[in-house]
Amino acid sequence: MRHLICMTLVLGFLLLTGCGSSDSIRPAPQEIAVDEVHPSARSIYSDPVFGVRCGIPLKCNDVVVIDCGSATDGPKNYYNNLTGEVIMFCGGACLAPQAGDPKSCGACPPLEWRCT
Repeated sequence: MRHLICMTLVLGFLLLTGCGSSDSIRPAPQEIAVDEVHPSARSIYSDPVFGVRCGIPLKCNDVVVIDCGSATDGPKNYYNNLTGEVIMFCGGACLAPQAGDPKSCGACPPLEWRCT
């Protein structure tokens, strides 16, 4: 009986704090084919140094991230997939951020990287 009371209290707490709410669950980024990436962003796959290290692109809404070995200091770049514009340079670029460049490691991942 004591165990049942404790479980009821824990469940009530989770529901009150929103942990049990479906509103707090966001969709995960989705893998997309390279040919679905804007041509400007897709050009990183042709880079002679990092291109072979680039993984499958991930997409949240209209934002695409391409990780080209960021675990070993390669780039991880976020792009607007409608325009091809870089949103933020992350990954290995953060080892030597460009002073004054708001797209150089300012906020990784960028605020736009939110799946809704």
